[in-house]
Amino acid sequence: MKKVNSTMGQFERESILSKLIFLGKTSNTVEIQGFSFEIETLSEKMSREVLSEILMLPEQQRLAYIKGITLSKSISKINNVSFDEMVIEKLNFENKEVTDLNLSMAKSEVVNSLQISVTNKLYEAYEKLTEDMNKGAKGDEIKN
Repeated sequence: MKKVNSTMGQFERESILSKLIFLGKTSNTVEIQGFSFEIETLSEKMSREVLSEILMLPEQQRLAYIKGITLSKSISKINNVSFDEMVIEKLNFENKEVTDLNLSMAKSEVVNSLQISVTNKLYEAYEKLTEDMNKGAKGDEIKN
């Protein structure tokens, strides 16, 4: 393994990497009939997970599930409670093993069980959030 000589300490390197990972990440809260949904933009990894999950579906179902799968990754909190924690509790209650795959599937299941008016409003907010983030990124100059 190649060792890099650096004047930066490990903490400073980790801090820079952490800032890079969250660069451009943005979130918004959507209020719907007394419920507060915090939605976030997706990382590259999360976007690939959405695509992978969609491609596992039969071709005729892919378009129908894209909104729900995307929202299941984008929703981080509902009424200030972690969406992951809510779904983990649901899995535990149902005596199901908590794995990344089960969690992902259960989150999609929850979102796909919502009324279409709710998912439409959430997805519109997600698209606007992504659009706004992309507009902001275009304003940044690329330096050579």
